[in-house]
Amino acid sequence: MPPEAPTRVFISYSHDSQAHADEVLALANRLRDGGIDCSLDQYEESPPEGWPQWMDRQILESQFVLVVCSDFYLKKLHGQVKPTEGLGVRWEGKLVYQHLYNAAANSKFIPVLLPNGQPEHVPTPLQGATYYRPAIQADFDHLYWRLRGVPLKQKPPLGKPKPLPPKPRKTNPGLFITGFIDLSLWNAATWKGVLYVCNANQPPVMALLFLHEEPARKIFVQWHNRFGPADAYEEMRLIIVESDLPDEALGYTVSIGANVDNILRRADDLGLDIPNERVAVLSRMLRMNPEPGSTNLQVFKDALRRFGCFKLCPAIPESQGVRLLPYSVLKKEVAFRHASEITSRNDIDSVMLKKFHSKAKKGKR
Repeated sequence: MPPEAPTRVFISYSHDSQAHADEVLALANRLRDGGIDCSLDQYEESPPEGWPQWMDRQILESQFVLVVCSDFYLKKLHGQVKPTEGLGVRWEGKLVYQHLYNAAANSKFIPVLLPNGQPEHVPTPLQGATYYRPAIQADFDHLYWRLRGVPLKQKPPLGKPKPLPPKPRKTNPGLFITGFIDLSLWNAATWKGVLYVCNANQPPVMALLFLHEEPARKIFVQWHNRFGPADAYEEMRLIIVESDLPDEALGYTVSIGANVDNILRRADDLGLDIPNERVAVLSRMLRMNPEPGSTNLQVFKDALRRFGCFKLCPAIPESQGVRLLPYSVLKKEVAFRHASEITSRNDIDSVMLKKFHSKAKKGKR
C-alpha cells in the first residue's frame, strides 16, 4: 500500500510576545514530530511571493487551519490596536472570515487555546466549533487524531431494532366494567330535556337539562374523571332517532349509552384486559317533542357538520331561563337515524322504538 499522505496544517496566530511565539513554535514542532505537515511563518524567512500571498496560499492548500486565539489576536482581528500593529493577523483574519463565508460551514478552521487564551477570545464565526488546549495531553491527543482523521472512539456497526416489549396488563378494570351511567345519580338528577346553543364562532353545545343541580353536576364530574375534557375514543354513544310513532307526538328520541367497541379499544391501548361480557352497557333515553316547525335540531346538525365537534354539558332550569353548568365534554360524533331504518329487534337501537318495546313486553307474558 502507498504511504499515507501527511495532513497539511497551517497555524494562524498573533505575535503577542516572544514567549507566546515560542509556545506556537513548540506546538508546530510537536505536530510535525507526529507526522503532521504543519506550516508556520516562523519556518519562513521571507517567502518570494510576499507574506499576504503566502498566507492566502497556506490557508487555501492546508486541510486544517489552527487558529491560536488570544486576547491580543482578537483585538488585532477587530482593529482595536494601532494601525501599524497586527497587520498580519488582520489579513489572515479577513481570509479566515472569507473562507468561512464561502463554505457556509466549518470543517477546516479549528480554534486552539494556549495557556494565555480563554474561550471568550475565540472569534465569533468559530465559537460554535470545538476548541482545544494542547498544553493538556488529552486535548492534544484529541486534536492530533482529529487532524489525522481517526476518531478516538469507533462507532459500532448498526444492530437490528429490538421488538417492542409486550404491553403490560393492568389489574384494575373496574372503570370499564361499571360503564359510565350511574343510575342512582340519573334518577336523582331527573333528566327532562335537551337544548342546543349554536353560534357562528364556536362549536355547538348540546345541553342535557336536569331538574336537580347537585346530582347533575356529579354526573359530569364522573365523566371528566373518566374521559377528561374530551371523549377522545368516543366511548359514549349518543344517538338521536327521529320518528313518527303511534300514540306519540311528533319528535325524536335521544339516547346516551356506551360504545362497546370503542371502550374495548381504549382498554387495549391502556393495557387493560377486559372481556366483552364484563362491559356493562347501560343507557338513558328521553323522548323530545319540540314545538311544530322548530328548527333547533336542524340548526345543531348544520353546526356540528361545520365544526366537526360539539360540547356536551349539563343545564339547570331557572326562573329567568336556563343555566349551563361547567364540566362539559367535547365530542365529535352523534348518530342520527330514522325509525324507518330500524326494522329488526336485533338492531341495537330497536329499544328506542315503542313498537319493539311493546312487543318485548307481550312476549314475556
